[in-house]
Amino acid sequence: MPCEQRPTPSLKAALGLIGFSAVVGQIVLLRELIVVFNGNEISLGIMLATWLFWTATGSFLGSRFGLGRNHARGVVAFLECLLALSLPPTIWILRSSKTLFQAVPGELVGPVPMLLTSLVCLSMFCAVSGGLFVVASRMYQQECGVSARMATSSAYLLEAVGSALGGIAASLVFVRFLESSQIAMIVAGLNLCLAAVLFFGTGWKRILAISLAGALTVTGLYAFVAPVLQRTSQATSVAADFASRLVARVSGAGLTRFDLRQPGGDRNRQYPQHL
Repeated sequence: MPCEQRPTPSLKAALGLIGFSAVVGQIVLLRELIVVFNGNEISLGIMLATWLFWTATGSFLGSRFGLGRNHARGVVAFLECLLALSLPPTIWILRSSKTLFQAVPGELVGPVPMLLTSLVCLSMFCAVSGGLFVVASRMYQQECGVSARMATSSAYLLEAVGSALGGIAASLVFVRFLESSQIAMIVAGLNLCLAAVLFFGTGWKRILAISLAGALTVTGLYAFVAPVLQRTSQATSVAADFASRLVARVSGAGLTRFDLRQPGGDRNRQYPQHL
């Protein structure tokens, strides 16, 4: 990789983790959106378009306002923390959004609610992910002393490697054995650990201490926070489904009047309308 200084391990890890987090987050969030929207071609197109829109918006804002122009390493660490904190709430909001648009069990959500839900729920995670790549490219340029073009191409290569690893890990391990909230906690823990490394330096003692603290943090999030988030989202979904079924039952429990003509005259009979 042609540069005046070789990229540090923390720099490589930061760029790789950007791609890893983006791909894993995309897989998890799109799976949740497919469940909410009863996945069809229109919903998939809207979700992918919204994802690209917010990612491009984040990249544009990061470039337009010059994020990381003076101290890119600190800005990358801050955005890593923001990315870590945005994924778990996004999953919870997505699962709760089903109660706003689906009044009857089995009812398909229209294109407008799909678009609004995708725009609102994916905004934070995708925008931060897009801006993070721009700032990380500036960090590569500052620390390696190369041109902006070379820094962008090298950063893109490292991010692509992380994206490939994230796709493999998500497809073969995460979605097979873990819940969405547990996957989100693992991604959040990795980003918080790397942010700590970027903040506090790269000495081996510091990295060892941060790794131990990060392992404990991920274990705590996985063991305690993820199950609570999972139970809360499931309880919300069950309550919403029960309420919608109750409304449908009550509205359909009325008596329908039929006018039946028979030889003996007109008779009005009432028949209960069952679901």
